[in-house]
Amino acid sequence: GIFDAVLSDDGVPVKNETIKSVWYDSIKPLTFQWKPNTTGIHNLKITVDTNNRINERYENNNEISHRIEVVLPDLYPFSLDCPAKIYVNASNTLTATIHGKTDEDFNITFKADGEVIDERVINGIDHDTNMTFEWRPSHTGKITLELIVDENKMLKESIETNNILSSSANVVFPDLFPTAMQSTLAYVNATNMINISVRGTAECFSVSLFESGAAVGNVSNITCYGSTNVSIPWKPDRTGNHTLQAVIDPYNNIRETDEANNNITQECEVILPDIIPVNITPYIIFINETNSIIVTVNGTAEGFNATLFANNTCIDKKVDLNTYNNTIEFEWTPKYPGNHNLTVFLDPDNDIIETNETNNNLSVNVITANRIGLELLFPLGGEILTGFCNITWNASYDQPVMIDLVYSANNGYTWNIIAENITNNGSYEWDTRDVIDSKYMILIIARYANITQEDNSDLFFVYNKKSASNWGEFHSNAGFSLSETPDTCETAWISDDIGAESSSSLIVADGKIFVYCAGWQKDYSDYTYLVALNESDGEVLWGTRIAPRKYFSWATPTYNDGRVYVSSGDGVYCIDATKEDRGHVLWEYIFPDGGGSVNGGPAVANGKVYVGSWGGGHYYCLDAKKGTMIWKFKINDNSQSVPAIAYGRVYFGDFSGNSKAYCVDMDDAYEFWNTSIDWNACGSFTVADGAVYFTTFNFDGPGCAYALDAGNGTQIWKNNIISTDSTPAFYAPSGSTRSYVYVSSGSNAYKIYCFNIKNGETVWTVDGLGHWTNSPAVSVDKKVFVGKKGGGGGMISGYSGLYCLDALTGDEIWHSDIGGSSPAIANGKVYTIAGTRVVAFGSSTPHDIVVENIFVPRIINAGIETNITALIGNIGTSDIQESFTVTLTHKSILIDEIAISSLEAGNSINISFNWTPPEIGNYRLLVTADTDDTVSELDSINNILRKDVTVGGMADLVVTAIEAPYVSPVGSDINITVYVENTGLYTNMSFNVGLMINGEVEGNKTITLTDNKASVLFNWTSEKTGLHVLKCTADVSGIIDEADETNNIMIKKIKVLDNSTLGLGPGYEGGTGGGSGGGIGAGDSEGDTGEAGVGGMPKPDEGSESILDKMETISGYLFTDSTSGQSGGGGTIPLLLVIFLIIMLVLLYHGHRSERRLLDEARDYIGPYKRFFKKKK
Repeated sequence: GIFDAVLSDDGVPVKNETIKSVWYDSIKPLTFQWKPNTTGIHNLKITVDTNNRINERYENNNEISHRIEVVLPDLYPFSLDCPAKIYVNASNTLTATIHGKTDEDFNITFKADGEVIDERVINGIDHDTNMTFEWRPSHTGKITLELIVDENKMLKESIETNNILSSSANVVFPDLFPTAMQSTLAYVNATNMINISVRGTAECFSVSLFESGAAVGNVSNITCYGSTNVSIPWKPDRTGNHTLQAVIDPYNNIRETDEANNNITQECEVILPDIIPVNITPYIIFINETNSIIVTVNGTAEGFNATLFANNTCIDKKVDLNTYNNTIEFEWTPKYPGNHNLTVFLDPDNDIIETNETNNNLSVNVITANRIGLELLFPLGGEILTGFCNITWNASYDQPVMIDLVYSANNGYTWNIIAENITNNGSYEWDTRDVIDSKYMILIIARYANITQEDNSDLFFVYNKKSASNWGEFHSNAGFSLSETPDTCETAWISDDIGAESSSSLIVADGKIFVYCAGWQKDYSDYTYLVALNESDGEVLWGTRIAPRKYFSWATPTYNDGRVYVSSGDGVYCIDATKEDRGHVLWEYIFPDGGGSVNGGPAVANGKVYVGSWGGGHYYCLDAKKGTMIWKFKINDNSQSVPAIAYGRVYFGDFSGNSKAYCVDMDDAYEFWNTSIDWNACGSFTVADGAVYFTTFNFDGPGCAYALDAGNGTQIWKNNIISTDSTPAFYAPSGSTRSYVYVSSGSNAYKIYCFNIKNGETVWTVDGLGHWTNSPAVSVDKKVFVGKKGGGGGMISGYSGLYCLDALTGDEIWHSDIGGSSPAIANGKVYTIAGTRVVAFGSSTPHDIVVENIFVPRIINAGIETNITALIGNIGTSDIQESFTVTLTHKSILIDEIAISSLEAGNSINISFNWTPPEIGNYRLLVTADTDDTVSELDSINNILRKDVTVGGMADLVVTAIEAPYVSPVGSDINITVYVENTGLYTNMSFNVGLMINGEVEGNKTITLTDNKASVLFNWTSEKTGLHVLKCTADVSGIIDEADETNNIMIKKIKVLDNSTLGLGPGYEGGTGGGSGGGIGAGDSEGDTGEAGVGGMPKPDEGSESILDKMETISGYLFTDSTSGQSGGGGTIPLLLVIFLIIMLVLLYHGHRSERRLLDEARDYIGPYKRFFKKKK
């Protein structure tokens, strides 16, 4: 039942906690946080069930009291440690320890001879805190140092007189001296590096190299703290023996205690060089494209030439070269396929005098051919794959090609085969269940004879077991989780005492934790339950009783599709896991061979349950829904493994005097292979990347760790280890050159092993950790978790701690003195059994970084730098205070990376990458946040987002608009503006924009674009009336190659009218349609002076303001204000013509897209005044 517990201070309640349950005859630990605000004696009292929610046998024992004295804190500096020597004008590190306890802020001050060197505010202290100070004294001598706590009296203390710690320090001059000079052999007329080793402490000094008193080299601005190496370039001009002297601080910039030990002298022999070409690559060269031909050269020389010949024809020459055992790059664009002889000649002009002039040439035979066209279509990166997936591609060649498909879990350092020698049909169905959940990339290889072409994806996820959020079986996903894990031993919760069996492991699935519980009577317990806990808080949801364990053994359950399967006693159970309040047994299967469940458990895949019967000597396959037997497989003796399932096969071992490892078909138990092994296969197998990993137990000595080929059972490697039942954990860290397996061992001695999966080489070991019942687990952020033996005995082992180690080095990251059983990892937490409880390590307020969006420009051009913007958010419940990296990649090649120093919970930040696409085509860009998994977070799957973009490859000039009046009077000057835009690849080339009127060239101007846009102004005087055709052309001369040459022209027509037609005259503010007053003048077409215009047509109040504004910008429009106009010069245009001109000008102004809307609006304006026009024709 649920009840409360109240902490009272002198009768006043100060804290209240809720307890959800307490088991019979067990202790429920409870912690209150109390912050007293007064000193003196306090009477504390804890009362449980204050509301009497629980009906108890005794109600008078629910309180306990305690008297405590509250005192003021006392903070004081405990120590101030200085280095053995403190040097002037150099940074010296001092370490201080402050002692005390308070939640309040206080300041720490470090002084030297009364001068403040550093001052900090400390946010509370719990007993001790350590800190370092950097001090750079400016003079020598004895100096008084002071470390002062709470100098500003920020808090009240019980003792105020012990806040200062004083000490003295003797500051001395440094002493720099060389310890070695390395270069006994050098080459004439070439730059040789002379290496000098320096000891001492100083900043901003030089080291010079002298020969016969003359300086021949110098390096300045050197800083040395303890020791450093300095390399000085030297170019001798003669052969023979040379005496070199290195001098530290030759200009005496550093005052030293000993100025006489700054020199070192050494003899150096200078000889003639000898440059030798040793290799020419590649051997396959593609026609009709520029190939890089790399020549590898041994030797050192400067200032020589090199020539490359193909079939005795010079194809490239490089001049004034320098080489220091490196390479020379040539270029060649062959035109025809076939076999060719390439010959390189070094120093053909004999500019370099060498010891051997006969070895400067090298010839190789190469093949020139067409490149195979190849493009991987799916997956490209960023996807989450499950089950069967089609890998698709396009491959084209003039000969039939074969296809190889491989995958990598470590960014391409090593590759594993998916399929080989398949036909080029563009698709292959890949069963992703054959690989563990992880991040992968795919490489496709198209082959014809010796000609190959490759294409690869960026990183994507395989996520069949949902291993970031679930750990649904024993040693799930080969012991590797895509979840990140905590950086400290913070506990999220500890369950009630449920009688959990610590030699077993637990599983996490569907928001629940399922635990095999064998009670508290150890070996002889008849209490055996499967208990379900709430994953979020460890609360007990339900417990289902199952058969008591046999032979002091244990089992680990497995979860599949809403059901939990567990073996115990003499059979297997299937339990409904979908309910929150109970776990109903759906079926039970009793082993017909009379055997029982011992130290293993079932595995489930493809609707089948695989489980071993210890003592009966069989492995069984059952129908997962019905519990009926499908097949059984007989082994030599005891079946103790949890079967491992991969590649459509089942892998397990036997525990006998003639032990073997087996591989059988998962559907019918057809035996593919069995391999005899040393000692007993008591543990379970791990299958990953085509190999089977397991351990053996020797009761009389060392056992073994094995790696077998999963396809045929042949041994890859074997190592002797301390005997164990441990199941290896597999890890292929992203970006590492190696993949690893981890093993826990020991019954009398204990050790953790890390092996290289390729050859079994021991990478590291840790003594004192592990146990024979312990199986490690690895998280995606490079941590491995193991237990430490403690307590228990015999078959029932106890653990005294969980350890988090660096997966690459074995160094301890953190540990806890509770827990330690074979751990499970999910949702940012680590779960393990501590005694007979379950403990969850991790934060209750986790981080969660997410890539929310990617923004790209509308136009992206090859060869031009482009900004790619990504929105990075923290959707977790706590602020991220540490720096993490966000990367932009394409096909796993880094484009750019940006560090984010911190990110508050609930906030997002835009970051901008720089990308210069090398060529045109389709690209999949991948943005990955927290690339190195430095931030422990809830969900790392959402750290990747993809964006497909198309990159253009050529410029594309477009005339986008011609700005000119539609109607103009004859003889007037007309401004014509032409607008040009480049919608393709960026160009900075100049080009011409031409204007033709009625087929004749009117103007031609040279321009350069700014931000891919430009405008050109032409001026034209109309000499003739009528309709004139304007034709504007961008890049008249065809200087720029374009993606589309058909959109460079735009045509517009202008109507030029004479003055009589327009009705223009010398009227005052009138003209056609009235003067400034507005209105329609009454002059005739002969040009007589028009009378004052009557009141013009008023603007309808509801009219479109934008249209009216545009109408009023052209003189003589109908619509102005409604006052009468003065006399206008000239005559009137016929009213129907005026209406026509209005409509046409408006249409031309707004363009084709607004045509229908403007017609409707103009019709609406004219409609109310139709009566004015009825008598006009």
